Amino acid sequence: MELFFAANQSGFASVASYLAAHILLCLVPAFFVAGGLSVLVPQPSIVRFLGPNAPKWIAYPAAASAGSLLAVCS
Repeated sequence: MELFFAANQSGFASVASYLAAHILLCLVPAFFVAGGLSVLVPQPSIVRFLGPNAPKWIAYPAAASAGSLLAVCS
């Protein structure tokens, strides 16, 4: 039973360490990038290329290139 609790404690410590590193190295920069984009890129230009009325032959490549360049998931 003692081995079970030690394994669980080690597992929880590993998950906590992973989450701390993930938040610091991924989410915080992603929020800064998203904030910078929302401030620097005007919304009408984004809607023009990615909005509901954008032609699909423009919208799909624009979304694919933006998604590959800005691989931020927040």
